[in-house]
Amino acid sequence: MRKLIFTVSMSIYILSLSGQVSSTMYTSGDQLFDVCGNPVVLRGVNHSALNWGWDNNYDVFDEIQQTGANCVRIPWYTNPTAGGGGPAYGNIAMLDSVLTRCARHQMIPIMDLHDETCNNSPAAVLALTSFYTSPAMVALINEHKAYLIINFVNEALYVNWGGSATTFRDTYYTVIDSMRAHNIHVPIMIDASDCGTHLDLFSTIGNQIKMHDPDTNIIFSGHAYWYAYANNMDSVEVRNHLQTAVNTGLPFVLGELANRQSDGVDECFYTLNYKPLLNICQEMNIAWLAWSWDNDVCGVREMSSTGNFANLTTYGNDIVNNPNYGLIHSIRSPYLVDNFTCTGVGINNEPAQLQVRAFRLYENLVITNTTDKEINMEIFDLVGRKWMQKNIQAQTQETFSDPFTGVKIIRFTQENLTSTVKIY
Repeated sequence: MRKLIFTVSMSIYILSLSGQVSSTMYTSGDQLFDVCGNPVVLRGVNHSALNWGWDNNYDVFDEIQQTGANCVRIPWYTNPTAGGGGPAYGNIAMLDSVLTRCARHQMIPIMDLHDETCNNSPAAVLALTSFYTSPAMVALINEHKAYLIINFVNEALYVNWGGSATTFRDTYYTVIDSMRAHNIHVPIMIDASDCGTHLDLFSTIGNQIKMHDPDTNIIFSGHAYWYAYANNMDSVEVRNHLQTAVNTGLPFVLGELANRQSDGVDECFYTLNYKPLLNICQEMNIAWLAWSWDNDVCGVREMSSTGNFANLTTYGNDIVNNPNYGLIHSIRSPYLVDNFTCTGVGINNEPAQLQVRAFRLYENLVITNTTDKEINMEIFDLVGRKWMQKNIQAQTQETFSDPFTGVKIIRFTQENLTSTVKIY
């Protein structure tokens, strides 16, 4: 169990020459984008497809889709005996089926290996690379690369509990090196140390890990099993931890949050007051995934008592339908909604023309020219007054202070191509 990703929302449009902007989902700043360049704030659930490997016919992605979730984190094991997993884990074809069905139901699959949950062994973590980099898995990952995120391992390694931030960092350096060397370029999600709970770790080593990746395509995840704050999730301490994570400028997600936490014996022992936490997530636009849809060892922690949408528990109904933070308000990747196409890219669904990215970040405008030629940029207010004109050099990103609080129009021109974008 567990996990976390924090992302800051921004208005963003991507204009491309045609088709997909990227072959995989990718990160830029603290934001995750689909292959068409649409920003995605992950809001979803954890769900062990195939009932923890014991039922090859178990399929409830159509039920989860009704919640509005835009992603599903899917625990998996390298083999049928790892972690007590069921026989389905010996069949990669079953994993292929799970990822396919998840994406067909317009939800991003986040594959997660649960083999080494809460294990403080760097060697055990590194041994998992052989599973991912086997020829069959590399082929499978690349088959689904347009929408797949890999959460390398669940909640492994310690820092506060008798480990080392340097060891944690260097272990993931090796993981990244191996994955990229084997032509795996999808986003890699990395859980925080200490069973996923040590969120502050990434404020010290997160950027080092990201910059070690030649793709800089890393997502960081923390798990909100913070029983010390169980009755006060809106405390100053919790808010400060979340703000520290957001201030890193790295892509984060709360990969697991729940209403109950184990004490190591009783899986339902601690009652977690998760509602204030989700209100803060909504306020800060932090991504999150609820644990868990169904078939959990703590029944009170299940969102659905049967796996069906019609049988939401009290907890599940709140996660789905809460008027402030409910999953029903989530925004899905247009690439998946549009049946694996980028037909919706561009302003007002017009044909896209220029490969240029524009978004507002806090009090700044960020412009990225990904083409091989210079692009002229003109910025206007809504009544047509020009604020700025500047040439954006090829393959560069520039940031400008934005004195306007209202809507602005940006016109990009490159030779005989022109595209216009509206930024809020």
